[in-house]
Amino acid sequence: MGKTVKLSAVAAMAALVMVDVGMGTAHASPGNWQLHTPYASNMCLDAAYAPGDPHQDPSKDGDKVQMWVCNGQAQQGWIFHPVRTPSGVPAFTITNQRSGLCLDMDISGGTYDNIPNDYKGHLVQLWHCITQNGQPEANQVWYQLSGDYDGWARLQSSSDSGGSFDFMDAKNYGGTDPSQNGDPVLVWDYYSPTLPDGRHGDAPQNWNWT
Repeated sequence: MGKTVKLSAVAAMAALVMVDVGMGTAHASPGNWQLHTPYASNMCLDAAYAPGDPHQDPSKDGDKVQMWVCNGQAQQGWIFHPVRTPSGVPAFTITNQRSGLCLDMDISGGTYDNIPNDYKGHLVQLWHCITQNGQPEANQVWYQLSGDYDGWARLQSSSDSGGSFDFMDAKNYGGTDPSQNGDPVLVWDYYSPTLPDGRHGDAPQNWNWT
């Protein structure tokens, strides 16, 4: 990952949109969940896994996190571990069932437009879980904020204090499609276009876990 980012408090906007959407999964025991977006409900958050391929191994740091058709396999299982935050906004580290590695925002390679702590466009990956002074590393902590649809939530990296409010996003803005196997997952700034029914929302930035 290249460096460590100090865990920061949630920005004021995030505190105002603290989620309480009836998603019992997020507030219950850690459990073992599959994550979906409303963009393609048959697709699950997935850690790349191909037996014998060292480049697709959920036990290795840097393993790709992607969207893949739901198959019930362990690489699509995610365990939520609550993290105490100063503001009280729900936050978690999220580990992969197959490997135990943490869902991690890659903070290597600089920041977006050289804005400090703005990691727009950085990939989500697996990495061994890191703690310092009893606290998890910031880019492995995810705030649970209210989504655009009933029963859905946005997941914001706690490393993002650059003011852009970057969220875990299944829409690869390079042109790939989260309804296709292998679409990478990244973080992208808050996006809420007007929907046909007049509401606002961006499906690839909304998540539910079942």
